[in-house]
Amino acid sequence: MNAIEIRNVCVRYGPMEALCGISLEIASGDYVAVIGPNGSGKTTLFKAMLNLLPVTEGSILLYGHDSKRFRDWQKVGYVPQVSRDLHKVFPATVREIVASGLLAAKRFPRMIFSKDMDNVCKAMGLMEIENLADRLIGELSGGQQQRVFLARAMVNDPEVLLLDEPTAAVDPNTRERFYQIVKDLNQKNGKTVVLI
Repeated sequence: MNAIEIRNVCVRYGPMEALCGISLEIASGDYVAVIGPNGSGKTTLFKAMLNLLPVTEGSILLYGHDSKRFRDWQKVGYVPQVSRDLHKVFPATVREIVASGLLAAKRFPRMIFSKDMDNVCKAMGLMEIENLADRLIGELSGGQQQRVFLARAMVNDPEVLLLDEPTAAVDPNTRERFYQIVKDLNQKNGKTVVLI
């Protein structure tokens, strides 16, 4: 079964057409790069896949289910573009940011319990950020923040990772390490990776 199927999708921002006629199949375990110039609709496509933007034509299927009715969001990990506006004193620690990724799998009331912290520690360990657990997210470098956001995406052990320009604001050494982690997740853990 394909992890993602995009069938003749169109997305509009008001009267402006951002994407139209997009079709794509991504098999489970694939490593796919979406490439194009700024403003070409790459992030729009991701947001449509995540059901954050409405599809005006066509359909998107996640594991055979229409994205509008898809409920297993814990199967999908998403790392958005780096926020360059993250305030230094944003009142959340690395541990809290990573733990927030567990909320997709929770039913009401959506709360983090002490038993959930094993998954949080495992995800932080995978990204080698355990030593940052009590630091505020805004105090970290761009590369450290991206590893935190990847840990948040991985905390539910998702089957698909959607990564939106995950190394845009990081140094070359951090970029190389980040891509090695993602490659290992794909090749050793069988994660489907879709990368802008």
